[in-house]
Amino acid sequence: MAFYQKRIPRYARRAVALHLLVVGLGICSSVLAHYQMIQTVVLVTAAATAVMGWMEFGDARAKTERYTKAVHALRDLCDWWSSLSEVEKASRSNINELVQMTESIINAEQTAWTSMPSTNTNDGKPEGAILDEGQRQEQERQKEFNAPATKAAYLQGR
Repeated sequence: MAFYQKRIPRYARRAVALHLLVVGLGICSSVLAHYQMIQTVVLVTAAATAVMGWMEFGDARAKTERYTKAVHALRDLCDWWSSLSEVEKASRSNINELVQMTESIINAEQTAWTSMPSTNTNDGKPEGAILDEGQRQEQERQKEFNAPATKAAYLQGR
């Protein structure tokens, strides 16, 4: 859990800093345009575009979201384990469930790093096509709808 908790602030700060940089470059570009400094406007706009491309490539927002979900799920699992009596903690079935749930949470987070759209979408986009936010959310809803209802899915969704 410490692994994920340590990275959340770093990615959140990075996302905010890059957003502020893009806003600053936009303001700078507007001021330069006002003073008819067109060549400099082009350079500043190119820099803003490069920063936005880097932001999209780094995807700090999604990383922060995934890490936060993993931390919440692991905390919920720890709370569940803490709520058990010593006799229940000694139970093989509860130990197995703890291990399976922990592995499931970590595996779900790691799988998110490598996941790509692998099926055709309803609108005929080819396999691996870039989806807009609405299409991605719909695809996730369909996966959740078709997935078996397990405690791991419940905890991961929190």
